[in-house]
Order: sequence, then C-alpha cells, then structure tokens
Amino acid sequence: MRRSITVGDITEEGGLNMTGEISANATVQSKSGRFNYAYYIHEHDAGGANLLTPGTEKKFLEIPGKKNEQKWAEDIEKEIRNGLDKAGW
Repeated sequence: MRRSITVGDITEEGGLNMTGEISANATVQSKSGRFNYAYYIHEHDAGGANLLTPGTEKKFLEIPGKKNEQKWAEDIEKEIRNGLDKAGW
C-alpha cells in the first residue's frame, strides 16, 4: 500500500487558493469484485479492526499533513516571498 501513494499536481484557483491531491489505492480481488483496502483503512477505520503491520496508521494520509503542517506553511511562505522578490515587490 505504501508504494501506491501518489502525489498529484498542485493547481491554483483564482490566485488565492491552491489545491493539491494525494491518493492511495491498494486493491485486492474479493468475492464481490475489487476491494480498495487503502480506502477502507483510511475512511472506514478498517472496520474497527487492528492493523497487522506494526507502525501502520489508519489515517495514513492525514498524519503526515498534521506532522509537517508548520514546515510546509513555512516552505510555501518562502516560495511566495521569493516570487515577489523576483517580480520586484
């Protein structure tokens, strides 16, 4: 599942809002068709079950965001400052 995590493009909306995308898709074949267990773990708390792999978190996409929020905000601010400096502001 870790290898399936991908980062999409960052898009700008109206000059003020930026949107990025991260996805994880880990599927297995089940009796009822394809089953995306990455989605099930993240969005449905793995049905309340414990995860088998030590260190695996159920909210595996949210935890890095919360952990790195301050650093990423500083990185974004730095890029904005650099862009403004280059534009002569």
